[in-house]
Amino acid sequence: MAVLKSYTCSKCAGVLLFDSDQEIFDCPFCGTKFNAADFHGGEILDQAKDCLKKKSFDAAKEKFYDVLDNEPDNFDALLGIVLCELRIVSIVDLADRKVLENKDLTNAKKALINAKRQMPKDKAAFFDKISDLVNIQVKLNRYEKEKNELLKSEEAQNLINRKLLTVHQDDRSRHRGELLSNLWPVFAFALPFLALVELFKSSGEIIVFFAALIGIIILVVVSIIRNDEEEDANYKPALYLERNLKGKIMGLEKDYVSEFKKLSGLYPKDLASQNTKNDQAETKESSSVSVSDINPDEMIICSKCAAKLLLDKQKRVYQCDHCGVAYGVSLFFGMPMEKALNSINSGYYADAEKRFDSLIMVHPSDFEANLGRILCEGKWSKISDIDLTDVVSEARVKEIKIRIADASQHTSFENKPYFENLGKLIALYEDYTSNSQKLDLCNNAVDEFDARTDVYAVAFSGPDFRAKTEAERKELMSKSYPYQIKKKKIEQEFTALRKTIIGMRSDSVLAK
Repeated sequence: MAVLKSYTCSKCAGVLLFDSDQEIFDCPFCGTKFNAADFHGGEILDQAKDCLKKKSFDAAKEKFYDVLDNEPDNFDALLGIVLCELRIVSIVDLADRKVLENKDLTNAKKALINAKRQMPKDKAAFFDKISDLVNIQVKLNRYEKEKNELLKSEEAQNLINRKLLTVHQDDRSRHRGELLSNLWPVFAFALPFLALVELFKSSGEIIVFFAALIGIIILVVVSIIRNDEEEDANYKPALYLERNLKGKIMGLEKDYVSEFKKLSGLYPKDLASQNTKNDQAETKESSSVSVSDINPDEMIICSKCAAKLLLDKQKRVYQCDHCGVAYGVSLFFGMPMEKALNSINSGYYADAEKRFDSLIMVHPSDFEANLGRILCEGKWSKISDIDLTDVVSEARVKEIKIRIADASQHTSFENKPYFENLGKLIALYEDYTSNSQKLDLCNNAVDEFDARTDVYAVAFSGPDFRAKTEAERKELMSKSYPYQIKKKKIEQEFTALRKTIIGMRSDSVLAK
Protein backbone atom coordinates (compact mmCIF):
# COMPACT_ATOMS: atom_id res chain seq x y z
CA MET A 1 0.00 0.00 0.00
CA ALA A 2 1.40 3.38 -0.99
CA VAL A 3 2.16 5.84 1.80
CA LEU A 4 1.04 9.44 1.30
CA LYS A 5 3.79 11.74 2.42
CA SER A 6 3.46 15.41 3.35
CA TYR A 7 6.20 18.02 3.29
CA THR A 8 6.58 21.30 5.15
CA CYS A 9 8.03 24.53 3.85
CA SER A 10 11.53 25.32 5.14
CA LYS A 11 10.63 29.06 5.13
CA CYS A 12 7.34 29.18 7.02
CA ALA A 13 6.62 25.55 8.10
CA GLY A 14 3.39 25.47 6.08
CA VAL A 15 2.15 22.27 4.44
CA LEU A 16 3.19 22.19 0.77
CA LEU A 17 0.88 21.47 -2.15
CA PHE A 18 2.15 19.32 -5.03
CA ASP A 19 1.68 20.41 -8.64
CA SER A 20 1.90 17.13 -10.57
CA ASP A 21 1.97 18.84 -13.96
CA GLN A 22 5.14 20.75 -13.16
CA GLU A 23 6.52 18.31 -10.57
CA ILE A 24 6.94 21.08 -8.00
CA PHE A 25 5.86 21.65 -4.40
CA ASP A 26 4.12 24.98 -3.82
CA CYS A 27 3.68 26.60 -0.42
CA PRO A 28 0.23 28.29 -0.24
CA PHE A 29 1.33 30.35 2.77
CA CYS A 30 4.63 31.92 1.71
CA GLY A 31 4.63 31.15 -2.01
CA THR A 32 7.97 29.35 -2.06
CA LYS A 33 8.31 26.76 -4.81
CA PHE A 34 10.40 23.62 -4.48
CA ASN A 35 11.29 21.03 -7.11
CA ALA A 36 10.41 17.47 -6.24
CA ALA A 37 14.13 16.78 -6.09
CA ASP A 38 14.46 19.29 -3.24
CA PHE A 39 12.62 16.89 -0.93
CA HIS A 40 13.13 13.46 -2.36
CA GLY A 41 16.21 13.71 -4.55
CA GLY A 42 17.16 10.29 -3.24
CA GLU A 43 13.86 8.89 -4.47
CA ILE A 44 14.34 10.47 -7.89
CA LEU A 45 17.83 8.99 -8.00
CA ASP A 46 16.36 5.59 -7.16
CA GLN A 47 13.74 6.05 -9.89
CA ALA A 48 16.49 6.93 -12.36
CA LYS A 49 18.42 3.82 -11.41
CA ASP A 50 15.26 1.74 -11.79
CA CYS A 51 14.72 3.15 -15.29
CA LEU A 52 18.34 2.38 -16.05
CA LYS A 53 17.91 -1.25 -14.98
CA LYS A 54 14.93 -1.49 -17.32
CA LYS A 55 17.08 0.01 -20.11
CA SER A 56 14.78 3.04 -20.36
CA PHE A 57 17.85 5.14 -20.98
CA ASP A 58 16.19 8.38 -22.09
CA ALA A 59 13.83 8.43 -19.09
CA ALA A 60 16.69 7.58 -16.73
CA LYS A 61 18.86 10.33 -18.18
CA GLU A 62 16.20 13.00 -17.58
CA LYS A 63 15.86 11.95 -13.94
CA PHE A 64 19.62 11.93 -13.44
CA TYR A 65 19.67 15.49 -14.79
CA ASP A 66 16.93 16.41 -12.30
CA VAL A 67 19.20 15.23 -9.49
CA LEU A 68 22.10 17.27 -10.88
CA ASP A 69 19.90 20.38 -10.83
CA ASN A 70 20.21 20.38 -7.03
CA GLU A 71 23.47 18.50 -6.65
CA PRO A 72 25.69 19.15 -9.69
CA ASP A 73 28.52 16.98 -8.40
CA ASN A 74 26.43 13.93 -7.48
CA PHE A 75 28.66 11.04 -8.48
CA ASP A 76 25.85 8.53 -9.01
CA ALA A 77 23.90 10.91 -11.26
CA LEU A 78 26.97 11.81 -13.34
CA LEU A 79 27.85 8.14 -13.69
CA GLY A 80 24.22 7.35 -14.54
CA ILE A 81 24.26 9.80 -17.44
CA VAL A 82 27.48 8.24 -18.74
CA LEU A 83 25.90 4.79 -18.57
CA CYS A 84 22.80 6.08 -20.40
CA GLU A 85 24.96 7.49 -23.18
CA LEU A 86 26.87 4.20 -23.40
CA ARG A 87 23.53 2.34 -23.44
CA ILE A 88 24.57 -0.01 -20.65
CA VAL A 89 23.04 -0.75 -17.25
CA SER A 90 26.13 -1.01 -15.07
CA ILE A 91 29.88 -0.43 -15.07
CA VAL A 92 30.18 -4.21 -14.76
CA ASP A 93 28.78 -4.43 -18.31
CA LEU A 94 31.99 -2.82 -19.56
CA ALA A 95 33.82 -6.04 -18.69
CA ASP A 96 32.57 -7.25 -22.06
CA ARG A 97 33.90 -4.74 -24.51
CA LYS A 98 31.39 -5.91 -27.15
CA VAL A 99 28.68 -3.87 -25.40
CA LEU A 100 30.34 -0.81 -26.96
CA GLU A 101 30.94 -2.39 -30.35
CA ASN A 102 29.94 -0.27 -33.34
CA LYS A 103 28.24 2.35 -31.15
CA ASP A 104 28.40 6.11 -31.65
CA LEU A 105 30.38 7.15 -28.57
CA THR A 106 30.39 10.92 -29.22
CA ASN A 107 27.80 11.84 -26.57
CA ALA A 108 29.38 9.44 -24.10
CA LYS A 109 32.69 11.29 -24.49
CA LYS A 110 30.94 14.61 -23.80
CA ALA A 111 29.24 13.18 -20.71
CA LEU A 112 32.60 11.92 -19.45
CA ILE A 113 34.21 15.33 -19.97
CA ASN A 114 31.40 16.97 -17.98
CA ALA A 115 31.69 14.39 -15.19
CA LYS A 116 35.44 14.94 -14.91
CA ARG A 117 34.90 18.70 -14.62
CA GLN A 118 32.54 18.25 -11.67
CA MET A 119 34.63 15.74 -9.73
CA PRO A 120 37.75 16.21 -7.59
CA LYS A 121 40.91 14.52 -8.88
CA ASP A 122 40.46 11.24 -7.01
CA LYS A 123 36.95 10.71 -8.39
CA ALA A 124 37.72 12.21 -11.79
CA ALA A 125 40.28 9.40 -12.24
CA PHE A 126 37.36 6.96 -12.33
CA PHE A 127 35.83 8.73 -15.31
CA ASP A 128 39.27 9.10 -16.88
CA LYS A 129 39.61 5.33 -16.89
CA ILE A 130 36.19 4.94 -18.53
CA SER A 131 37.43 7.41 -21.17
CA ASP A 132 40.45 5.16 -21.75
CA LEU A 133 38.14 2.21 -22.36
CA VAL A 134 36.01 4.25 -24.74
CA ASN A 135 39.08 5.40 -26.70
CA ILE A 136 40.31 1.81 -27.00
CA GLN A 137 36.89 0.79 -28.28
CA VAL A 138 36.97 3.57 -30.89
CA LYS A 139 40.17 2.03 -32.31
CA LEU A 140 38.65 -1.43 -32.12
CA ASN A 141 35.61 -0.26 -34.02
CA ARG A 142 37.88 1.04 -36.77
CA TYR A 143 39.78 -2.25 -37.09
CA GLU A 144 36.52 -4.18 -36.97
CA LYS A 145 35.24 -2.12 -39.88
CA GLU A 146 38.38 -2.95 -41.86
CA LYS A 147 38.08 -6.65 -41.03
CA ASN A 148 34.39 -6.70 -41.95
CA GLU A 149 35.16 -4.92 -45.20
CA LEU A 150 37.74 -7.60 -45.96
CA LEU A 151 35.51 -10.52 -45.03
CA LYS A 152 32.13 -9.25 -46.08
CA SER A 153 32.28 -11.04 -49.46
CA GLU A 154 34.30 -13.76 -51.17
CA GLU A 155 34.42 -11.52 -54.22
CA ALA A 156 36.32 -8.86 -52.27
CA GLN A 157 38.85 -11.42 -51.05
CA ASN A 158 39.30 -12.90 -54.54
CA LEU A 159 39.78 -9.42 -55.97
CA ILE A 160 42.52 -8.66 -53.44
CA ASN A 161 44.10 -12.09 -53.93
CA ARG A 162 44.17 -11.75 -57.72
CA LYS A 163 45.62 -8.29 -57.60
CA LEU A 164 48.30 -9.15 -55.05
CA LEU A 165 49.09 -12.38 -56.94
CA THR A 166 49.71 -10.34 -60.08
CA VAL A 167 52.00 -8.04 -58.10
CA HIS A 168 53.76 -11.06 -56.60
CA GLN A 169 54.25 -12.67 -60.03
CA ASP A 170 55.59 -9.44 -61.49
CA ASP A 171 58.05 -9.09 -58.60
CA ARG A 172 59.16 -12.72 -59.02
CA SER A 173 59.67 -12.31 -62.75
CA ARG A 174 61.61 -9.14 -62.22
CA HIS A 175 63.90 -10.74 -59.64
CA ARG A 176 64.57 -13.71 -61.93
CA GLY A 177 65.21 -11.42 -64.84
CA GLU A 178 67.75 -9.53 -62.75
CA LEU A 179 69.36 -12.85 -61.74
CA LEU A 180 69.61 -14.06 -65.35
CA SER A 181 71.01 -10.75 -66.49
CA ASN A 182 73.77 -11.17 -63.92
CA LEU A 183 74.47 -14.81 -64.86
CA TRP A 184 74.22 -14.42 -68.63
CA PRO A 185 77.82 -13.21 -69.14
CA VAL A 186 79.02 -16.33 -67.33
CA PHE A 187 77.03 -18.63 -69.62
CA ALA A 188 78.02 -16.59 -72.67
CA PHE A 189 81.70 -17.20 -71.85
CA ALA A 190 81.43 -20.76 -70.51
CA LEU A 191 79.46 -22.37 -73.35
CA PRO A 192 81.86 -21.44 -76.20
CA PHE A 193 84.76 -22.59 -74.00
CA LEU A 194 83.12 -25.92 -73.36
CA ALA A 195 82.28 -26.24 -77.06
CA LEU A 196 86.00 -25.77 -77.98
CA VAL A 197 87.00 -28.40 -75.47
CA GLU A 198 84.49 -30.83 -76.96
CA LEU A 199 85.85 -30.26 -80.49
CA PHE A 200 88.83 -32.36 -79.56
CA LYS A 201 86.39 -35.21 -78.95
CA SER A 202 84.09 -37.00 -81.35
CA SER A 203 81.02 -35.25 -82.80
CA GLY A 204 78.76 -37.82 -81.12
CA GLU A 205 80.02 -36.81 -77.69
CA ILE A 206 79.33 -33.15 -78.57
CA ILE A 207 75.70 -34.02 -79.46
CA VAL A 208 75.26 -36.00 -76.27
CA PHE A 209 76.72 -33.15 -74.23
CA PHE A 210 74.39 -30.52 -75.63
CA ALA A 211 71.39 -32.85 -75.44
CA ALA A 212 72.10 -33.47 -71.78
CA LEU A 213 72.55 -29.77 -71.20
CA ILE A 214 69.24 -28.93 -72.89
CA GLY A 215 67.51 -31.71 -70.96
CA ILE A 216 68.78 -30.33 -67.67
CA ILE A 217 67.60 -26.84 -68.61
CA ILE A 218 64.14 -28.18 -69.55
CA LEU A 219 63.86 -30.08 -66.25
CA VAL A 220 64.83 -26.98 -64.28
CA VAL A 221 62.32 -24.83 -66.16
CA VAL A 222 59.51 -27.39 -65.71
CA SER A 223 60.33 -27.68 -62.01
CA ILE A 224 60.29 -23.90 -61.60
CA ILE A 225 56.96 -23.64 -63.42
CA ARG A 226 55.39 -26.33 -61.25
CA ASN A 227 56.70 -24.72 -58.08
CA ASP A 228 55.35 -21.37 -59.23
CA GLU A 229 51.94 -22.87 -59.96
CA GLU A 230 51.82 -24.53 -56.53
CA GLU A 231 52.98 -21.34 -54.84
CA ASP A 232 50.43 -19.25 -56.73
CA ALA A 233 47.62 -21.67 -55.83
CA ASN A 234 48.47 -21.32 -52.12
CA TYR A 235 49.09 -17.57 -52.26
CA LYS A 236 46.17 -16.03 -50.30
CA PRO A 237 47.31 -12.61 -49.09
CA ALA A 238 43.77 -11.71 -47.97
CA LEU A 239 44.20 -14.28 -45.20
CA TYR A 240 47.42 -12.61 -44.08
CA LEU A 241 45.68 -9.24 -43.99
CA GLU A 242 42.89 -10.74 -41.93
CA ARG A 243 45.37 -12.28 -39.51
CA ASN A 244 47.19 -8.96 -39.20
CA LEU A 245 43.96 -7.15 -38.34
CA LYS A 246 43.00 -9.87 -35.91
CA GLY A 247 46.40 -9.47 -34.26
CA LYS A 248 45.83 -5.74 -33.80
CA ILE A 249 42.34 -6.40 -32.43
CA MET A 250 43.65 -9.02 -30.00
CA GLY A 251 46.30 -6.58 -28.75
CA LEU A 252 43.70 -3.87 -28.12
CA GLU A 253 41.38 -6.37 -26.45
CA LYS A 254 44.17 -7.25 -24.00
CA ASP A 255 44.68 -3.53 -23.33
CA TYR A 256 40.93 -3.18 -22.74
CA VAL A 257 40.89 -6.01 -20.19
CA SER A 258 43.92 -4.52 -18.42
CA GLU A 259 42.34 -1.05 -18.24
CA PHE A 260 39.02 -2.45 -16.99
CA LYS A 261 40.83 -4.15 -14.09
CA LYS A 262 42.30 -0.78 -13.17
CA LEU A 263 38.82 0.77 -13.39
CA SER A 264 37.44 -1.76 -10.91
CA GLY A 265 39.81 -0.49 -8.22
CA LEU A 266 39.01 3.20 -8.73
CA TYR A 267 35.37 3.31 -7.56
CA PRO A 268 35.20 6.02 -4.85
CA LYS A 269 34.34 4.78 -1.36
CA ASP A 270 33.17 8.07 0.21
CA LEU A 271 30.06 8.77 -1.85
CA ALA A 272 27.72 8.91 1.15
CA SER A 273 29.19 12.25 2.26
CA GLN A 274 27.92 13.89 -0.92
CA ASN A 275 24.27 13.29 -0.07
CA THR A 276 24.23 15.87 2.70
CA LYS A 277 25.66 18.68 0.62
CA ASN A 278 22.40 19.88 -0.85
CA ASP A 279 20.58 19.65 2.48
CA GLN A 280 23.29 21.76 4.09
CA ALA A 281 23.09 24.30 1.31
CA GLU A 282 19.31 24.55 1.71
CA THR A 283 19.55 24.89 5.49
CA LYS A 284 22.10 27.65 5.55
CA GLU A 285 19.92 29.79 3.30
CA SER A 286 16.90 29.81 5.64
CA SER A 287 18.02 32.77 7.68
CA SER A 288 15.42 34.97 9.32
CA VAL A 289 14.48 38.44 8.12
CA SER A 290 14.48 41.45 10.42
CA VAL A 291 11.24 43.47 10.53
CA SER A 292 13.32 46.58 9.90
CA ASP A 293 14.34 45.16 6.51
CA ILE A 294 10.72 44.95 5.34
CA ASN A 295 9.32 47.80 3.30
CA PRO A 296 5.50 47.70 3.66
CA ASP A 297 5.10 50.09 0.73
CA GLU A 298 6.94 47.75 -1.66
CA MET A 299 4.61 46.63 -4.44
CA ILE A 300 4.89 42.89 -5.00
CA ILE A 301 3.01 41.21 -7.84
CA CYS A 302 1.64 37.68 -7.45
CA SER A 303 3.33 35.29 -9.86
CA LYS A 304 0.12 33.26 -10.21
CA CYS A 305 -2.46 35.94 -11.07
CA ALA A 306 -0.46 39.19 -11.32
CA ALA A 307 -2.55 40.82 -8.54
CA LYS A 308 -0.94 42.97 -5.86
CA LEU A 309 0.13 41.20 -2.66
CA LEU A 310 -0.82 42.60 0.74
CA LEU A 311 1.41 42.43 3.82
CA ASP A 312 -0.21 40.99 6.94
CA LYS A 313 -0.16 42.84 10.26
CA GLN A 314 2.58 40.66 11.72
CA LYS A 315 4.74 41.45 8.66
CA ARG A 316 5.44 37.76 8.10
CA VAL A 317 3.39 36.92 5.02
CA TYR A 318 2.33 38.62 1.78
CA GLN A 319 -1.23 37.55 0.93
CA CYS A 320 -2.94 37.69 -2.46
CA ASP A 321 -6.60 38.59 -1.91
CA HIS A 322 -7.38 37.54 -5.47
CA CYS A 323 -6.13 33.93 -5.70
CA GLY A 324 -5.40 33.36 -2.01
CA VAL A 325 -1.73 32.43 -2.30
CA ALA A 326 0.66 33.71 0.37
CA TYR A 327 4.41 34.28 0.35
CA GLY A 328 6.83 34.60 3.25
CA VAL A 329 8.66 37.92 3.49
CA SER A 330 12.01 36.07 3.53
CA LEU A 331 11.64 35.56 -0.20
CA PHE A 332 11.70 39.28 -0.86
CA PHE A 333 13.88 40.74 1.89
CA GLY A 334 17.05 39.82 3.72
CA MET A 335 19.52 39.99 0.80
CA PRO A 336 17.61 37.68 -1.62
CA MET A 337 19.87 38.62 -4.55
CA GLU A 338 22.99 37.72 -2.60
CA LYS A 339 21.50 34.33 -1.77
CA ALA A 340 20.52 33.77 -5.39
CA LEU A 341 24.02 34.63 -6.62
CA ASN A 342 25.60 32.36 -4.01
CA SER A 343 23.43 29.48 -5.20
CA ILE A 344 24.08 29.97 -8.91
CA ASN A 345 27.83 30.35 -8.38
CA SER A 346 27.83 27.13 -6.34
CA GLY A 347 26.00 25.28 -9.10
CA TYR A 348 22.70 24.95 -7.19
CA TYR A 349 20.64 26.12 -10.13
CA ALA A 350 17.26 24.93 -8.84
CA ASP A 351 17.61 26.93 -5.61
CA ALA A 352 18.97 29.97 -7.48
CA GLU A 353 16.06 29.85 -9.90
CA LYS A 354 13.49 29.98 -7.07
CA ARG A 355 15.19 33.02 -5.63
CA PHE A 356 15.42 34.83 -8.96
CA ASP A 357 11.70 34.11 -9.46
CA SER A 358 10.87 35.79 -6.15
CA LEU A 359 13.01 38.81 -7.07
CA ILE A 360 11.10 39.20 -10.32
CA MET A 361 7.85 39.24 -8.37
CA VAL A 362 9.11 42.37 -6.61
CA HIS A 363 10.76 43.97 -9.60
CA PRO A 364 9.66 42.34 -12.91
CA SER A 365 12.26 44.38 -14.81
CA ASP A 366 15.17 43.38 -12.55
CA PHE A 367 18.03 42.76 -14.99
CA GLU A 368 20.07 40.37 -12.82
CA ALA A 369 17.03 38.30 -11.82
CA ASN A 370 15.82 37.90 -15.41
CA LEU A 371 19.31 37.02 -16.62
CA GLY A 372 19.76 34.63 -13.70
CA ARG A 373 16.61 32.68 -14.59
CA ILE A 374 17.92 32.22 -18.13
CA LEU A 375 21.33 31.04 -16.97
CA CYS A 376 19.80 28.60 -14.46
CA GLU A 377 17.86 26.83 -17.19
CA GLY A 378 21.05 26.37 -19.23
CA LYS A 379 23.04 25.27 -16.15
CA TRP A 380 25.42 28.20 -16.54
CA SER A 381 26.73 30.48 -13.78
CA LYS A 382 27.55 33.40 -16.05
CA ILE A 383 27.47 34.44 -19.69
CA SER A 384 31.12 33.53 -20.24
CA ASP A 385 30.24 29.92 -19.31
CA ILE A 386 28.02 29.50 -22.38
CA ASP A 387 29.91 27.38 -24.87
CA LEU A 388 29.03 25.73 -28.16
CA THR A 389 30.24 22.37 -26.87
CA ASP A 390 27.68 22.38 -24.02
CA VAL A 391 25.20 19.50 -24.03
CA VAL A 392 21.77 21.11 -23.69
CA SER A 393 18.61 19.20 -24.60
CA GLU A 394 16.12 20.58 -27.11
CA ALA A 395 13.57 20.99 -24.30
CA ARG A 396 15.99 23.14 -22.29
CA VAL A 397 16.85 25.26 -25.33
CA LYS A 398 13.14 25.84 -25.91
CA GLU A 399 12.67 26.93 -22.29
CA ILE A 400 15.73 29.21 -22.47
CA LYS A 401 14.22 30.96 -25.49
CA ILE A 402 10.92 31.43 -23.64
CA ARG A 403 12.73 32.98 -20.67
CA ILE A 404 14.71 35.29 -22.94
CA ALA A 405 11.45 36.44 -24.53
CA ASP A 406 9.95 37.08 -21.07
CA ALA A 407 13.04 39.01 -19.98
CA SER A 408 13.01 41.11 -23.16
CA GLN A 409 9.35 41.93 -22.60
CA HIS A 410 9.69 43.04 -18.97
CA THR A 411 13.14 44.57 -18.88
CA SER A 412 13.86 48.27 -19.20
CA PHE A 413 14.20 49.82 -22.63
CA GLU A 414 17.98 50.20 -22.41
CA ASN A 415 18.41 46.47 -21.58
CA LYS A 416 16.23 45.14 -24.41
CA PRO A 417 19.17 44.96 -26.89
CA TYR A 418 21.03 42.85 -24.34
CA PHE A 419 18.38 40.12 -24.28
CA GLU A 420 17.84 40.39 -28.02
CA ASN A 421 21.55 39.61 -28.51
CA LEU A 422 21.30 36.80 -25.98
CA GLY A 423 18.46 35.34 -28.06
CA LYS A 424 20.68 35.52 -31.13
CA LEU A 425 23.44 33.74 -29.19
CA ILE A 426 21.12 30.84 -28.32
CA ALA A 427 19.92 30.73 -31.94
CA LEU A 428 23.55 30.32 -33.00
CA TYR A 429 23.85 27.47 -30.50
CA GLU A 430 20.86 25.75 -32.15
CA ASP A 431 22.37 26.26 -35.61
CA TYR A 432 25.69 24.90 -34.40
CA THR A 433 24.09 21.76 -32.94
CA SER A 434 22.09 21.08 -36.10
CA ASN A 435 25.12 21.72 -38.30
CA SER A 436 27.31 19.45 -36.14
CA GLN A 437 24.88 16.57 -36.56
CA LYS A 438 25.04 16.89 -40.35
CA LEU A 439 28.82 17.22 -40.23
CA ASP A 440 29.05 14.06 -38.12
CA LEU A 441 27.13 12.14 -40.78
CA CYS A 442 29.59 13.29 -43.44
CA ASN A 443 32.58 12.45 -41.25
CA ASN A 444 31.19 8.99 -40.56
CA ALA A 445 30.90 8.40 -44.29
CA VAL A 446 34.56 9.40 -44.70
CA ASP A 447 35.56 7.06 -41.85
CA GLU A 448 33.76 4.18 -43.56
CA PHE A 449 35.53 5.00 -46.81
CA ASP A 450 38.93 5.20 -45.08
CA ALA A 451 38.40 1.78 -43.50
CA ARG A 452 37.56 0.31 -46.90
CA THR A 453 40.51 2.06 -48.53
CA ASP A 454 42.95 0.78 -45.89
CA VAL A 455 41.95 -2.76 -46.79
CA TYR A 456 42.19 -2.40 -50.56
CA ALA A 457 45.29 -0.19 -50.46
CA VAL A 458 47.42 -3.22 -49.60
CA ALA A 459 46.44 -4.88 -52.87
CA PHE A 460 45.98 -1.91 -55.14
CA SER A 461 48.62 0.51 -53.91
CA GLY A 462 50.06 2.54 -56.69
CA PRO A 463 49.66 5.84 -58.52
CA ASP A 464 46.39 4.85 -60.21
CA PHE A 465 44.76 3.50 -57.05
CA ARG A 466 45.97 6.45 -55.00
CA ALA A 467 44.67 8.93 -57.53
CA LYS A 468 41.30 7.16 -57.70
CA THR A 469 40.80 6.89 -53.93
CA GLU A 470 41.99 10.43 -53.35
CA ALA A 471 39.46 11.64 -55.89
CA GLU A 472 36.66 9.63 -54.25
CA ARG A 473 37.67 10.77 -50.78
CA LYS A 474 37.86 14.35 -51.96
CA GLU A 475 34.34 14.04 -53.32
CA LEU A 476 33.11 12.68 -49.97
CA MET A 477 34.96 15.39 -48.08
CA SER A 478 33.51 18.05 -50.34
CA LYS A 479 30.06 17.16 -49.03
CA SER A 480 31.21 18.19 -45.56
CA TYR A 481 32.89 21.43 -46.65
CA PRO A 482 29.72 23.56 -46.45
CA TYR A 483 29.14 22.30 -42.89
CA GLN A 484 32.79 22.87 -41.94
CA ILE A 485 32.65 26.40 -43.30
CA LYS A 486 29.34 27.02 -41.51
CA LYS A 487 30.78 25.58 -38.29
CA LYS A 488 33.75 27.94 -38.41
CA LYS A 489 31.50 30.88 -39.25
CA ILE A 490 29.15 30.09 -36.35
CA GLU A 491 32.10 29.71 -33.96
CA GLN A 492 33.44 33.13 -34.98
CA GLU A 493 30.02 34.78 -34.74
CA PHE A 494 29.32 33.08 -31.41
CA THR A 495 32.63 34.19 -29.86
CA ALA A 496 32.23 37.76 -31.12
CA LEU A 497 28.59 38.00 -30.00
CA ARG A 498 29.30 36.54 -26.57
CA LYS A 499 32.11 39.06 -26.12
CA THR A 500 29.73 41.85 -27.17
CA ILE A 501 27.06 40.68 -24.71
CA ILE A 502 29.58 40.55 -21.85
CA GLY A 503 30.76 44.05 -22.73
CA MET A 504 27.22 45.45 -22.85
CA ARG A 505 26.85 44.87 -19.10
CA SER A 506 30.38 44.39 -17.86
CA ASP A 507 29.14 45.62 -14.48
CA SER A 508 26.99 42.53 -14.04
CA VAL A 509 28.33 39.72 -11.85
CA LEU A 510 26.55 37.28 -14.13
CA ALA A 511 28.51 38.39 -17.19
CA LYS A 512 32.05 37.23 -16.57
